[in-house]
Amino acid sequence: MKIHYGGPVSGEHCFSRPDLEQKISRFIENGAGVKMFGLRRIGKSTLMQNACQEMRIKGCQVVEIDAQGMRSVDNLLFEVFKALHKEQKGFMSILNNLVAKDPAIPKAIKAFFNKLMKGKGFPENQTGIADYWPHFSDLIVQTLQVQQPKILLAIDELPFMLENMINDHPEKSAADVDRLLAALRQWRDHGVKMIFAGSIGITGLARRAGFRTDHLNGLSSVDVPELSDAEAREFLNAAVLESNGRWTEAHTKAFFQEIGTQYPSYIVKSLLILDHCNPPTPEEFRKIFSSQIRPDLHAVFQDQLSRRYKNYDNISDTIRRDMIKPLLKHATSCSEGAMQSEIEDQIGCDRIELEDCIQMLQEDGFIRFQEDRNGYRTLFPASQLVSLWARSMNL
Repeated sequence: MKIHYGGPVSGEHCFSRPDLEQKISRFIENGAGVKMFGLRRIGKSTLMQNACQEMRIKGCQVVEIDAQGMRSVDNLLFEVFKALHKEQKGFMSILNNLVAKDPAIPKAIKAFFNKLMKGKGFPENQTGIADYWPHFSDLIVQTLQVQQPKILLAIDELPFMLENMINDHPEKSAADVDRLLAALRQWRDHGVKMIFAGSIGITGLARRAGFRTDHLNGLSSVDVPELSDAEAREFLNAAVLESNGRWTEAHTKAFFQEIGTQYPSYIVKSLLILDHCNPPTPEEFRKIFSSQIRPDLHAVFQDQLSRRYKNYDNISDTIRRDMIKPLLKHATSCSEGAMQSEIEDQIGCDRIELEDCIQMLQEDGFIRFQEDRNGYRTLFPASQLVSLWARSMNL
């Protein structure tokens, strides 16, 4: 396996996680789609790209969009229409005819569509489509009803785009976001499969900005956990084959004694710093991890966690103090997991608020949970680094 750090990977750079990949595929094929939210550098974009490629093989037209730099519905629609023009000319032809006949859409917007249909570029920040968004959304639904195409819409960093919209126009952003999410749900109701991913949790963003998240309820949540011990060893063994025997079992043992978390990106960056093709002695690993690896890589994750925790102040200092902090302290204090019912008894909180807090903490990369057949949940830290962060914060 050729190791690579920075951005999603595929082909010879990609380590297969069959159970996770098959789960995502099942959710897409047998449901509305998938939502994946969590920390940066944990593999969400790689999993999304792999799912898109698998759906292409199965005959689906895939529209992939990176929304991180987008700031409006115009930006998003421009990319959707541009991709559909390339992949689904029949769909766009029907839509264009409906647009041309709609008296509520002005000639300037119709002219834009004609340019788009001819493959001509057009500055997306000048289209004005967002002003007629309800009309376009309804026309897209009509087109879906006529053609019933097999489409997968994959939007990476959707919450970033929503946050940009909120920051740019706080006075009307919640209503705009609600309309966008409602329209996307309507498209799913008419057959469009979707994957949403993001390194900002959408539940916390919704609480801060005041928009609704029930438009995402039909999507199945997928957590991206650390590699298991067996997977991490398999990953490492595949990566160090390049060393031609210079990496030994003693190196592997020393590596796993020092590694701070088993996310693939963390393992890869550590191997690159160690020079896995020509590694130092196992005895030197401790010093290298302490001086070169942990200060850099821990900061990548720890800074994210601290910023997300600070963001909870923008929701309510009371909620952070009385619910989120006790939940985190409880979840990170027990190696075997902590019962949710115990924290409920301790803080005597509103159950609905607590559920919202758990959803926020899960999406923001702090916790994960298991639930037994009777509905009782056990809470765990989402990764080893969360436990380290909690200790450093003295929760």
